[in-house]
Amino acid sequence: MFLNQLRPFLVDATRISDGKLVYIKEVKTGDQESCIASILAAVDDPANHSVPILDTFMDPADDSTSYIVMPFLRSSENPPFETVGEVADFVDQVLEVRSDFLKPCLC
Repeated sequence: MFLNQLRPFLVDATRISDGKLVYIKEVKTGDQESCIASILAAVDDPANHSVPILDTFMDPADDSTSYIVMPFLRSSENPPFETVGEVADFVDQVLEVRSDFLKPCLC
């Protein structure tokens, strides 16, 4: 409940096709965030640690609003880090963005 107060544009849901828990995020249609997220999600590379985009759809009542569907992810500190090496590996993965991932994005 507290999370929804901090992020009113984000809601959890259950995907009907397979019963998996997902997040649905409200975005502006064609905005830079959803463009970059979609491009990164399409990159098939082990170095790509971005959140997959499972689906996108427009709001039928408002063309300026769209939604992106992503897997429901746990918090990055759950389970808690136990060693400095785990923290260093996490930071490496978060900061690992190859410039060639973003070349196709002309947002």
